[in-house]
Amino acid sequence: MGFTEALLSAGVIVLAAVAASAAYLGAFRRVRVVERDIGPFRLLYREMPGSDFRQVGCITSELDRLLQAVGAGARRPFDVFYPPAHGHSNEIGFALADTSDATLRRILDIDASVQVKDIPHQRALVVEFPWRSRLSFLVGYLRVDPALRAHRKKAGYQEAPAFALNDGARIVYMQPVVR
Repeated sequence: MGFTEALLSAGVIVLAAVAASAAYLGAFRRVRVVERDIGPFRLLYREMPGSDFRQVGCITSELDRLLQAVGAGARRPFDVFYPPAHGHSNEIGFALADTSDATLRRILDIDASVQVKDIPHQRALVVEFPWRSRLSFLVGYLRVDPALRAHRKKAGYQEAPAFALNDGARIVYMQPVVR
């Protein structure tokens, strides 16, 4: 086999590996937007100014260690991303279930940068996407955001914050319906 054939074979192998990885992460999966009720959620979070999304993993890991140290109950990673025009910092954290007020006070005493808020029950656009690795969030965003934007435009809805809930084997993307 000559150099050209070897180079071509290597290229085909690399392309096949990239395509297989993309398929595994859900890049070719059909994105289905549904409207349904969500919430309520109790969110414990830190603000993430700007759009350096590399901070998300660090903030999530730090908060998870804190929650584990104080014995916080069931929790799922939950992030709120605001449209740039809204001028809000993004909120990176956890949806908490059955966490006592005493535990929340202990967390806030330990770390003043942590905030708590309640997200009410509401109607939202919802897309479920497979969770395979941290790259799933990037692939999910690239696939889901255009679908949500198209659905909002078709329905005449306004732009709204986007929620991302890591729910085990899936990421649930949610966006409140704002008329």
